[in-house]
Amino acid sequence: MAKVCLAVDVGKKSSCYALYRTVDITAGSEGMETLIRPKKIPPQRLEELLSEAKGKASGDGLAVAMESTGIYSKPLEDFFRGRGIEVIVINPIITGKKAIDGLRETKTDKKDTRKIALVYFRGQSNRQREVTDDELRRQSYSRFLERRKSDLARMKTLLKSILYNVAPEYEDIASGSNIFSDSMMALIRKYPCVGSIRSAREEDMVETMVKAGGERQRKAATEFVSRLKKACDDSISQTRRDSPECEEIVRLIDDIRREQKTVDSMERKLIDLCKDTRLFNVLLTFEGIGEALAAHLTAEIGNMERFGKRTSLQSFAGIDPKRRQSSQTLDSNGAIVKRGNSHLRRWLTMATLVMVMHKQFGGVAEKVEAYYRKKRGTKENGGATHHHLYALIAATNKLVRIIYGRYADKTVAA
Repeated sequence: MAKVCLAVDVGKKSSCYALYRTVDITAGSEGMETLIRPKKIPPQRLEELLSEAKGKASGDGLAVAMESTGIYSKPLEDFFRGRGIEVIVINPIITGKKAIDGLRETKTDKKDTRKIALVYFRGQSNRQREVTDDELRRQSYSRFLERRKSDLARMKTLLKSILYNVAPEYEDIASGSNIFSDSMMALIRKYPCVGSIRSAREEDMVETMVKAGGERQRKAATEFVSRLKKACDDSISQTRRDSPECEEIVRLIDDIRREQKTVDSMERKLIDLCKDTRLFNVLLTFEGIGEALAAHLTAEIGNMERFGKRTSLQSFAGIDPKRRQSSQTLDSNGAIVKRGNSHLRRWLTMATLVMVMHKQFGGVAEKVEAYYRKKRGTKENGGATHHHLYALIAATNKLVRIIYGRYADKTVAA
């Protein structure tokens, strides 16, 4: 019996659909008959499309094939599976290969549907494991939280930029991170420019900080305000309290406070969604990985059982090298493939960076930091020095190997 494939090139708002039947699979794409020409269809017309596809199939086996695109492909999977249609979700790496029956690599929706159908007809689909609703929910929550954190970081950067022009003394005296503490934000909001700082009483400024940060900060607040007042005596800034810059500082601080509360609440929710998973609890055994980072990693990795070997996890994150190398060398002219989950890659490199910066945590953090230093190289020992990013990715691969090994050990022990 001939096969009929409804090939789907998944899109964000609308997807491209085409229906093909096998005629002579040995002839490649030329051996496929087009029953429905490629066309973009919104979700509201899927029932109409499915009815047309069933009519065109006329008794032949009908299946739906699409690439795995996470949150975009999952609703389509649910739609077709809910109507009793076989759905094959294909690894995008398979359809992304250069040589698929001579099809050019130029990316168009029409050509993509032919690639997807051809991969299915040839049995090269390398089907992806079906994602559970819980896994999808954790991943969606993690990515939405990631965007909110990025928005918060942009607001903080803008605040520091404006503050540097209005009252640079704040950042000159306080370290960068302390600018965003509750006590500092309260002080900056009330006294945003040099003129307002000069005219204020030290006692009032200290009380503003203590009220926001707590009584335990009184001594530190007193010392900071005294240094700030002295610095502002020699300042050349002429910005007035009613200037648009000061008004923007007040607005930004209010926005940052609200966004920070939202981010904190969402982070606690994500941790709650992940805390009962085995992977989350394994990640917490690593020095330098806290609950928030462990939750993001858990959400992006999903079910660890689907990775039969640690290189599969590396490939999934897109941190495997284009050219293989031994554990004793680093291909400084090569690069990682970056053909994987960019969100997971970001959180893995962040975890590695934390360990590199805080080797005093000991354990795995010390091993990862030592591996980073080895790959980085030093002029003192006569070795070549490599770029920080190359060494960081090498150390990230080291961390992935350790994570995979420890998870496997915990699984066997359980």
